[in-house]
Amino acid sequence: MAGEVAVNPERSGEVQRLSQAKTRLTRLQEAIEAGADPGALIEPLNRAKEERDAAEEDLARAPAEESIGRAELEAMVDAFGELGRQVGTVSPEDFRSSTARSAWRWPTTQKSGRSM
Repeated sequence: MAGEVAVNPERSGEVQRLSQAKTRLTRLQEAIEAGADPGALIEPLNRAKEERDAAEEDLARAPAEESIGRAELEAMVDAFGELGRQVGTVSPEDFRSSTARSAWRWPTTQKSGRSM
């Protein structure tokens, strides 16, 4: 739909894999039509078909894409911008006290265990 953004990177990757596999199949078929030895292309054809089938199965299992409208996306961007402005203007003491009251904690690195 115009004005909407599809959101699902996993599904996008599967769509790309499927497209690439179909392109390989088409090129191999065109090579045969152009006079290439079909016997020499059996293995590449089978491999391309397997890749296509696997990509189709993965795509069928991937969660459906969710679309969000332009207005919703713009509202999300605006909200993050407002959050950034608020964080940028808060005093360090107020920031520490507000994060202490919340369940949010600074992420720690795996090696040192220290806060980032």
